[in-house]
Amino acid sequence: YALGLSRLAELGDLDAVAELADVIALGAQAHATGDAELAAAAWEAGAVAVGTGGSEALDEAKRSARAGDPSAPSALRAAARQLACRGTNTA
Repeated sequence: YALGLSRLAELGDLDAVAELADVIALGAQAHATGDAELAAAAWEAGAVAVGTGGSEALDEAKRSARAGDPSAPSALRAAARQLACRGTNTA
């Protein structure tokens, strides 16, 4: 994790650093609670967000996940799909 954060910081991509930090935190939370679905959804959303940038929908899904909302994994996946579509539609 530290190497990834360091490399993103060296690139000057502080938004990507923040996204990866959120993935690490949500993954740790999911591991602590035994929530494999949340862990997978956090990684999915985070991978897309590191590459394309975040969104308000993703931020809301992450807040829900931190609060323990059981619908958070689906919200994270939905936000990831929106970001992926946005990433493929840029020129």
